[in-house]
Amino acid sequence: MKIQNLTLASSLLAFLTLAYIFFPESIDDAYITLRFSKNLMLGNGPVFNVGERVEGYSNFSWMVLLAAFGWAGVTMEMAMKYLSLISGLCVLALTWKLSSQYFKSIPAIVTSLALLGTSAFFAVWAVDGLETMFYTMLLTLLVYLLTSGKSNPLLVGIIAGLIALTRPEGIMFALIAVSFLTFRKGYLSGLKALALVALFAGGYEVFRYYYFGQLVSNTALAKVHMGADTVADGLHYLLAYNEGSGYLLLPAALIGAIAAKKNPHLLVPISFVLAQIFFLMVSGGDFMHAYRFIIPVMPCLVLLCASCVEILYAKMLRNIALLTLALIVTSQAYFQYASLPEKHIGWDNLTFRSSTLFTIANFLSQQSDRNDWILLSEAGIIPFYVDAKIMDYIGLVTSYNAVTNFNTVFNSNYLYAVHPKFLLISSVETSDGKIYTRNNLEATLLGNPNFSQYKFVRNFNVSKDASFLDAIYYKNLSPDIKRVFFTVFERKN
Repeated sequence: MKIQNLTLASSLLAFLTLAYIFFPESIDDAYITLRFSKNLMLGNGPVFNVGERVEGYSNFSWMVLLAAFGWAGVTMEMAMKYLSLISGLCVLALTWKLSSQYFKSIPAIVTSLALLGTSAFFAVWAVDGLETMFYTMLLTLLVYLLTSGKSNPLLVGIIAGLIALTRPEGIMFALIAVSFLTFRKGYLSGLKALALVALFAGGYEVFRYYYFGQLVSNTALAKVHMGADTVADGLHYLLAYNEGSGYLLLPAALIGAIAAKKNPHLLVPISFVLAQIFFLMVSGGDFMHAYRFIIPVMPCLVLLCASCVEILYAKMLRNIALLTLALIVTSQAYFQYASLPEKHIGWDNLTFRSSTLFTIANFLSQQSDRNDWILLSEAGIIPFYVDAKIMDYIGLVTSYNAVTNFNTVFNSNYLYAVHPKFLLISSVETSDGKIYTRNNLEATLLGNPNFSQYKFVRNFNVSKDASFLDAIYYKNLSPDIKRVFFTVFERKN
């Protein structure tokens, strides 16, 4: 027991150290949610622009929770970080409880805690401000409830319902939970849990149709485009995560999954991992650092890795088990940390923030008012800090069907129809001095005749190492690109 407690304390210390290192980092998408939360807190409803109803968030429960803290007088920018951090601590505690319940050997318990506590990817998403860690905590709690032997149908239903309200794919896990509960406790227990899931998810669907006038969220229309390429991207995302974690994590988890025959508790973690892999095949992953779409099932993955160590230890291969533990943990800790961009580490980590987007937000907030429109694609940090109305040409917080003319053609005339005062365009410069827009949408905007009404105001260079957020603009670019920058254009009249 002393070793287990020491391992837990060491893992918590490692996690908090990494969280402190990554605390300055921000993700633009988190501030999209914050703008919705701010409007909800002010009594304007869950809207991005007052008077417009577009469901540009995909994390209803998280958005409402942040609004509640804002209403209580807590700064929402800090609330999202500290709530995520507390969620991460809860995940570690739940993983410790699950490991102690699943495994008999101390090396197996040490493996799960050490993998989670030393994971740079896990720590990044514990302070980046999105719903990721809150969602991970709910999923891990659901695993605990389903395998504790005391699963209360009403409690399972409530947690599963909250999961369905926190992420769109959460409904998969809610239905898996109901299935396990039905199998283990009977149809009556399953129906009780299902009724609560239906109340949460079905109730929100009614609200969505009544309030936003759509059966699916605007973010789903903008982001989910299934096809063979999406499946390939999802597989690549999974393999890239394994590579960025030192190559050993997924093979160890696969070996550990074999133990499900002797350890029925593992069936729930295995089911959750498979469900998340299915989601990757549908979504194709994402472009952000630290593999956000793996994090929700990372506690399940580390339990499967611990199962691998348990198998070796049970077969009296104790030295090999200890070597496996050391290799998995050290390779993951090193590769994950090393794969991330340059970090800011100082005494001011709890207050330091650095990104070109904060600089642009400060500039535009001084040059615009609430009656102005700004046309852009970075719909998070900048809109949160300005009072102006936002037209988003990606179609995340502006109606995607309107921006893309129901997914047939990019409708740049629709975007210019509001006569935006400012237009924000991103560009790249190659080593030979040539300049191109970063994507075809921006090229189309510049090629529209309406652009002749705009004049150049100012460039904002994006640094490769100022923050993770800035570095992400260089992540998938060719080595020939020497500079990424944003340009502000202003309407002449």
